[in-house]
Amino acid sequence: MRQYTIGYYGTAVIVNDANPLKKLTDAQVRDIFTGTIANWKDLGGEDAPIKVYIRDPVSGTYLGFQELAMEKKPYTSSAVALKSYDEIVEAVKNDSAAIGYSGMNLASMTGIHSVAINGIPPTTTSVNDQVYPYARQIRLYTAKGKEPEAALDFIQFVRSKQGQEI
Repeated sequence: MRQYTIGYYGTAVIVNDANPLKKLTDAQVRDIFTGTIANWKDLGGEDAPIKVYIRDPVSGTYLGFQELAMEKKPYTSSAVALKSYDEIVEAVKNDSAAIGYSGMNLASMTGIHSVAINGIPPTTTSVNDQVYPYARQIRLYTAKGKEPEAALDFIQFVRSKQGQEI
């Protein structure tokens, strides 16, 4: 088997724009999403319960975030599971006490902002440089020596500058 890294994928932690919080530690994120920290006052914010929005358990991100951010611990029982990142962004945008996660492409939407983790913002550079903690490699796999020419051409294109831009 051959593996080809074709990119990286990052998940941003997002809060409502009314929330002044700009950064969290990875331990704080874990504790928020597991329910150990349940009020914004414990993070220096207002005295308000934290409303956690997550992906639905059938989503790969549900498990991926649990592995990357939560040491595989269970989500807080009060977390609200939604079917898409768009739904999470909308819920966080409409709830000043909310926190959630989304793809980085949505983290700059109006009404929300992403938070830096351990001082590292969720940017293309921090993900591609493999320093942002909530990111993974995206790979394609082939059967070594049995790849059709079209598959190798596709992999070469995906890894090219033009393919990466797309």
